[in-house]
Amino acid sequence: MSPTVICGVAVPDSKIAREATEMLRDTSSDLLLDHSLRVFFWAAIALHTTPGIPQHMHPEIALLHAATGMDVAGRNYADFTDEEREAVTRVYPRGADFESGLIDEFYQGLKHRPASTFGTLNDDYLAFRDPMFRRGDICSIMLSSPWVCAHDAAGHRHGQDDRSSRTTG
Repeated sequence: MSPTVICGVAVPDSKIAREATEMLRDTSSDLLLDHSLRVFFWAAIALHTTPGIPQHMHPEIALLHAATGMDVAGRNYADFTDEEREAVTRVYPRGADFESGLIDEFYQGLKHRPASTFGTLNDDYLAFRDPMFRRGDICSIMLSSPWVCAHDAAGHRHGQDDRSSRTTG
């Protein structure tokens, strides 16, 4: 059994925390379980894959974003002592091929719902593993919207065809 306290950080001993940990243990790989537990120890929800937003949200969200960045990309690695990093990874190891394994885990979880990745870092996983994946971008969405493709009362098409005749102010 894993320790409930590492470097003074205690795992909550509540019914909901135990049930959430058991559900994760029962439904995910060891790699994802250990990643999730390391992230808990690097912090403590939502929006952790959307840069630029968490720091404007509740402190728990910003903390989770920072902790995930530490575990996945080593962001702010130097803010932790060697002893702190060793204490967490001794109990919840990253593994020799953690990076590639995590990319595969996320790719498998996202490949059936690529539209859900728009505007997040998650589209990177699809783009990395699937050469046919095309990222969504707001410009393409705007240019193919019903507004752009609409016709005016005189039958003129408004949109992409008009761009060359427009001037900027």
